[in-house]
Amino acid sequence: MISEPTPGTVMIQVGPPTEPYDKKKEVGVVSQIADQALNGYFFFAAWGALFLALSYAAAVRSAEREAAGYRAAARDAELRALRYQVNPHFLFNTLNSLSTLILKDHRDEAEKMILNLSTFFRTSLTADPTEDVVLAEEIRLQRLYLDIEAIRFPDRLIVDIRVPQELTDARVPCLILQPLVENAIKYGVSRAKRPVTLLITARQDSEGLVLSVEDDGEPLGEDQQLRGTGVGLKNVADRLKARFGGDAACRYGPLPNGGFGVTLFMPLIRDDV
Repeated sequence: MISEPTPGTVMIQVGPPTEPYDKKKEVGVVSQIADQALNGYFFFAAWGALFLALSYAAAVRSAEREAAGYRAAARDAELRALRYQVNPHFLFNTLNSLSTLILKDHRDEAEKMILNLSTFFRTSLTADPTEDVVLAEEIRLQRLYLDIEAIRFPDRLIVDIRVPQELTDARVPCLILQPLVENAIKYGVSRAKRPVTLLITARQDSEGLVLSVEDDGEPLGEDQQLRGTGVGLKNVADRLKARFGGDAACRYGPLPNGGFGVTLFMPLIRDDV
């Protein structure tokens, strides 16, 4: 045990002098360690947030692509369903006409109608209902149909088709004119006792392509317009909406000089676009 030095005693220290305890220095070291730990925490937190954001963005893009695929599939299915509504309606009308010819013993006309019917279906059913066709092909299909109807109404049906050459390569939904031509035959030509002109026209305006189907038959009553032509017109309007959305329209109504007219508005699309 070392006693306290008495007065007059000389003390000799061996080794370096002992430094006094520095509490401030210890606090500074702890602060630096804490700062580094905090900085590391925020660094990893930032990387974690960035990783989560990138993962979320990738998931959103994947969901959007999947939703777009579902929408496209739904649109294609809708177009197919609407397209297939056309052929049974047309087939029923044609077979009814064919049976009338057979009952009247008009064999030559019946044979010609069968051949035309076969050509029409072979041509129309091989096309993809979700794809467009050039206007020239659409008009060719309508001519086949009108050739069939001309056998029924040789003295009453007059066909007038006016399509400018520069619009023959415009693309339109396949058989989009078919229900309109059927309605013109059914409610214009078949009801009349005089020759009726069925007019099909195509033109271009500032908005795009304009197609019209008109007849100068006897005026229809309001109940006949709504009940008789409704199925075909709704089919056409629904197909245009499914194909072009709000960029297309279908307008129809009685004509000032008698008869009925339908006008279709749609974007002008060509093969080279």
